[in-house]
Amino acid sequence: MPANLSTVVRASFAASIVATSAAVLFACGGANIALPPSDVDAALPDGGACTLSCGGACVDPLNDPRNCGGCGVVCTTGLACSNGTCGQCPSGMVNCGGSCKDLAADPTACGACGNSCGPGGACVSGQCACGPGAIRCNGQCVDPASDSANCGGCGNRCSGATPACVSGTCACPVAAPMCNGRCADVLNDQRNCGGCGNACQADQFCLHGACSCWPGLTDCGGQCVDATSDPTNCGACGVRCGGGQVCANGACSNAGCPVGTVTCSGACTNLQADPANCGQCGNGCASDETCIDGQCSGVRAATFCTTCPCGSCGGDRCCPSLVNGGTPLCIDGPRCP
Repeated sequence: MPANLSTVVRASFAASIVATSAAVLFACGGANIALPPSDVDAALPDGGACTLSCGGACVDPLNDPRNCGGCGVVCTTGLACSNGTCGQCPSGMVNCGGSCKDLAADPTACGACGNSCGPGGACVSGQCACGPGAIRCNGQCVDPASDSANCGGCGNRCSGATPACVSGTCACPVAAPMCNGRCADVLNDQRNCGGCGNACQADQFCLHGACSCWPGLTDCGGQCVDATSDPTNCGACGVRCGGGQVCANGACSNAGCPVGTVTCSGACTNLQADPANCGQCGNGCASDETCIDGQCSGVRAATFCTTCPCGSCGGDRCCPSLVNGGTPLCIDGPRCP
């Protein structure tokens, strides 16, 4: 059967089941009726195959007291949804908020309604238990061999010099070397770019283990320059402006600098963002700083992270990478650059 025809048949079949179930339940006074499902191919929250979607959310029509047997079919007070029908719970089951639960084996209601065993937990004879190799920490099942918050035991958090949990011991992530007593992310660390001790210049950052010019700068003979304002590399490497001229927007000009910039050694400079002239001409930021709102602010790579938030930033602000494929940045400043 063609894929599109199969989808239509399944949707029609599901709709007919809902309509039939809703009619029966409505006649018994057990529910209010809503529209049939809009999608039968979604996924349940637990990852299982979805049998019914109501209002864009996947529901379990066999056990959901708000969609019992069909969308909008609500079981009345005192009744529970069991096998898609509103009624009393079978023997051995307990009504927990309109759903029938086996308190001896249900990990979402283990021993009592609402007592969840948490992710990865199991319920055995009404008691929460963890799977092989896992332990319970703060009510959750965790793997002490790999959980950096409970490495080798509950509460043993890996951070700082050894941020990863490897076989129950805090250590460097796989393939990361130790540099000066700390795990180094040599693919992104400006101080150890490509290897221990290989520090990038102030106008460079580390990308995939190689020092590169910051976005907006151009490599001219091994020096990172701003070709939009550098009078010795105006618009391109080696293009020099004449006496009395300034470099504005990549072109030599006799008209002075554009609004919002000032002349610093023949370059039209934004004092709010230029790390070589931050706040005033000649005020250069350190190699581990950038200029934000006219103030030098600490900047470093958010090592061992690909997205924010990142634990390696500590109390600093985590900011998205300025280049595609780069690591996020840790900024000790008022905002992201």
